[in-house]
Amino acid sequence: MDEEDEEAIKKLQATLGELRNDLYLGIGAAISHWSQLEGSLIYIASWLMDAQIEKVGLVFYSINNFHSWLSIIEELFEIDPAFAPFKPDWNKIAKKLKGLNDTRVRLAHHSLVGKDIFELARNNADLSEAVPALTPNKHDVRGKWKKKSIGGSELLTFYTGVTAAHDDLIALLKKIQPIYLGPKQKRLDRIEEFRRKAALWDEHQKSGA
Repeated sequence: MDEEDEEAIKKLQATLGELRNDLYLGIGAAISHWSQLEGSLIYIASWLMDAQIEKVGLVFYSINNFHSWLSIIEELFEIDPAFAPFKPDWNKIAKKLKGLNDTRVRLAHHSLVGKDIFELARNNADLSEAVPALTPNKHDVRGKWKKKSIGGSELLTFYTGVTAAHDDLIALLKKIQPIYLGPKQKRLDRIEEFRRKAALWDEHQKSGA
């Protein structure tokens, strides 16, 4: 490798470093976005169970299998006649989330790897192998990871998919909110009516005295 080639490789190496940093930022943003989506799932589950959100969060986050989250929520939609009409909406969202979760697991457990560009250049190998991408640990040889590594385009696809799924979750929350809040509002209205009548009675007693 002559001096001119070495200088060109150094420039490529600097570009690869910038790309690596961008991917790290993208991975962090994608995982954070997924975490926000999980929060909306907890809200839906708490409304379906009519339970305190802190308690529901404790139970759900103690379940390590994300598919179990989806199955529980599906069952909750089925057993309550008030919420059952919205199960088709949920099924569409759950289908998206099952596909996205596979990528989410890879973002959380795989590492960003790219071969040394100088070594590739010295061996006249394919320089594209230096481009960083998310790959499983070399000891993780399970068949389910025999797929294309995650790069920038796949990361963007995941982020866009999470955004769309989260928007669908928010829309579903808005649909079921009146059903969830309806009984509570009626109780509040009865309490307010009782307070109003009690105040009128007090005034009547005072005026009579």
